[in-house]
Amino acid sequence: MARRGIELPASIVRPDNQDVYVHYSSFGDGSGPAIDFAPLGEILDMENTYKAFSGSLPQILEVELAQVRAGGDSSLLPPLDTLARELRFRDALIARKFGALIAAKDIAIQRFGHVQVETFFNGGRLPQVNRRGGNVSVRQAYSELFNARLLVEGIGLLNGQSATVRNVIAAVQVQEANRIAQEQALIAAQNQARQMAEEQARVAAQAAEISRQAAVDEARQKAEEQARREADEHARQLLEDRLLDAERARREAEAFHLQDAAWNPQLVFSTSTGPVPISESARSGLRAAIRSASTGLSALAAGTVSGLVVGVAALVYSPALGNGELPKRFLVSMPLSDLLSGPMPDLGQLAATGGSLDLPVRVNSRAGEGDHTELLVIPVDGVRFPTGVPVIAAVHNPQDNTYRATTTDIPSETLVWTPSITPADSSTVLPVPEPDPARYTGGNIVPVEGRIDRHPDLGDFDFNDWILVFPPDSGIPPQYIMFRDPRNDSGIASGHGEPVAAGWLEAASQGNGAAIPARIAEQLRGRQFRDFRMFREAFWKTVGADSELSSQFSNTNRERLMRGHSPFTIPGEQVGGNKVYEIHHLDFIKNGGAVYDMDNLKVLTPKRHVEIHSASEGERNAS
Repeated sequence: MARRGIELPASIVRPDNQDVYVHYSSFGDGSGPAIDFAPLGEILDMENTYKAFSGSLPQILEVELAQVRAGGDSSLLPPLDTLARELRFRDALIARKFGALIAAKDIAIQRFGHVQVETFFNGGRLPQVNRRGGNVSVRQAYSELFNARLLVEGIGLLNGQSATVRNVIAAVQVQEANRIAQEQALIAAQNQARQMAEEQARVAAQAAEISRQAAVDEARQKAEEQARREADEHARQLLEDRLLDAERARREAEAFHLQDAAWNPQLVFSTSTGPVPISESARSGLRAAIRSASTGLSALAAGTVSGLVVGVAALVYSPALGNGELPKRFLVSMPLSDLLSGPMPDLGQLAATGGSLDLPVRVNSRAGEGDHTELLVIPVDGVRFPTGVPVIAAVHNPQDNTYRATTTDIPSETLVWTPSITPADSSTVLPVPEPDPARYTGGNIVPVEGRIDRHPDLGDFDFNDWILVFPPDSGIPPQYIMFRDPRNDSGIASGHGEPVAAGWLEAASQGNGAAIPARIAEQLRGRQFRDFRMFREAFWKTVGADSELSSQFSNTNRERLMRGHSPFTIPGEQVGGNKVYEIHHLDFIKNGGAVYDMDNLKVLTPKRHVEIHSASEGERNAS
């Protein structure tokens, strides 16, 4: 009897065809070694869990992206920058998932082998266990396999989103580029249109100008001259305003300090280094001499008084100086009532409006014989000498209890008046403290008898005097102030000047001005002049007599030169009422500069003269 059995297909054993062990749950003959198989139910649960997560993967990715955003930059950015940041967030999440994918596949490959894992990802077939996986269990391997598949799907979704974001970025960039191109095209069109309009206007204006010039050339010249004069006048006015503002703002350097009793001001002498001490007897005698001279001269008829002058004092050199020189700058202050008796107008209003007060006599000085300077009381009648004296106001400075005033000429002088006792101070403490300003210890003031000169050789005196009015509550009466002007002193011309060429006075509007011509200096050097005005007249007469130099002037200016008058400048170099060339001292007279040294003299236009003095004041203020 034949045996019955199971017929099996033939097994082919080859190195390239490994055995395939199919796992069937709960089956087997138990003859092989023990293998850690996962129950089929667990694998199915893993697969169902994978499918559930796979279906919710978009929502899961949004949660993960939100976590990435929370850990990154959340500032408000422009649209393109915001899209670029979203792209970076997705790239960061993709990189993180890719790292997790590599790790999960490595674990699965350890159990299932590389081929089965790739087959699972490419075809979806679950791998079969055919090897021992070391420390990797079947459950862990299947779990990592499904996890890796979720990671692959997530990376794919993220890549798709990134592609979408990149497309949006590209579209926005295209839109922005188009917008910029349109703006640039619009700007270019506007510029071109403007240029065309300007060119058309220029061509039309040029054609109209040519036509107008051809038709009314003479009228055009008159209109241009008028426009130029108006522009020059406007420029001059602006310059005057600017210089006046700068002058008002400057600090009072080299100020004259005066000190006297507020309730009974007396006659005061002062230099730039401080008051000159005068004995009470000398002060009283000198003031009496001035009053007597003023009263006597004022009482005479105008025709009689014009030839008189009274010498009342002498500033005598003191050997204590040790150098034989008198102070170049000093002033004399006295109560205005010593020169003008009776009721007075509103001096505060005159000061506010820049007005002046007519006086019957004025005070001046001149160099006397020997080492002294004479103080003179001179009658004025408005014909030979002007009667008007400018009025300025003093302003109280409560910080140091002084009254300050600045003259309005250029360069200006500053006065600092210090009352010995403050009127409002009711203190009973004695002695009353007094300021201690610097004092000049060189010269002495010596009163002389009122010597009357009936035909004084005064020349054309330049007066430099002012009336100083104080605030009503100060208790200080108005004061008459006289500044010594060294230009009233006689002197001998010195210096050599400089060689000059054609267009000599063109330099008068630039730099330090035009030099004194050498051949003019040669004719004037060594001559003695009664005062600087006489020197000035001699200088211009000598220029007018020089054929080469005088040929550079107009007929009108040549006539002025022959009379010893300064020639007119062009309108653009004039300032206010100053219209002629002026002689400037490089080293200022107020600083001790030589009056008659022609190497210290320059010829300037009024405009340049004002600029130099204003710049000097500005530098001194800055220092």
